[in-house]
Amino acid sequence: MRDDGIAVTAVLGLPGFEVLAVSEYGGELEQAVQTTAEQGWCPGCGVQARLHDRRPSWVRDLPAAGRPVMLVWVKRVWRCMEPRCATRTWTERSPAIRPRAGVDRAGPGRGVSAGR
Repeated sequence: MRDDGIAVTAVLGLPGFEVLAVSEYGGELEQAVQTTAEQGWCPGCGVQARLHDRRPSWVRDLPAAGRPVMLVWVKRVWRCMEPRCATRTWTERSPAIRPRAGVDRAGPGRGVSAGR
């Protein structure tokens, strides 16, 4: 990670994550984040995986300085390189954010919080 983002990442308070960008969108503070993992391993066979794609996942976070905050977790999608493995691709997970904590940006029910 670049030195200029260390303070912002520390304020985020999510171990294993780093802040990519911070912006304002629709009156909310948006923080684009990703995990610090540089490689992935297949959960099916244990072979080192290859990065296949990245997909954003919006997660409601706690307010900061009285402003609503939305995390945009840029999740990595990994691919198993073992041809005999039944696991082809999977999306990374983190114990810091509960599964399916994402928010539907098009819908009105955006009150889902991160699992911390």
